Amino acid sequence: MTSRVGNPSDDKDRQVRRWVNIIVLIGLLELPYLIWPWIAPHVQPKRYSNHHDQIAAAVRRHGYTVTAVYLDQGWPDRINSQTYGTNLAIHLTGGFGSTTVSGRLECRVEKRNCWYQVATLSISREELTDLAPPTKPEPSWPERIRDVLVRLGMQV
Repeated sequence: MTSRVGNPSDDKDRQVRRWVNIIVLIGLLELPYLIWPWIAPHVQPKRYSNHHDQIAAAVRRHGYTVTAVYLDQGWPDRINSQTYGTNLAIHLTGGFGSTTVSGRLECRVEKRNCWYQVATLSISREELTDLAPPTKPEPSWPERIRDVLVRLGMQV
């Protein structure tokens, strides 16, 4: 019987390959965490700052062409003074011409936790996401420079 003696260079090559495989595996496992900051803004759902646009988009998802959405009244609801509620007038266009349908928007807590319904379109109590706070436009470069100079105590 012959005994098989391993070649030291083969053992070293196997060790190097094993460490390379481990490092590549760790890199592949970390890849989603590294690219998430670039992907996340594109994956998030659209946020709305008013109910008009939000309801128009929700009705469009049901396959209708919305021209305009009008809200009847504001806080408080005429029926229940603890919630926000208003009647909706939704103007639709399509193959059948232009028409207006009525609906209802209600919110459980002021203008949060809202849902809407439009009975004539067979949409009943569809939940809406909370509205995003309105954003200010980014200041222009001259405005930014002026702000920095003012903070430094220089008069502009």
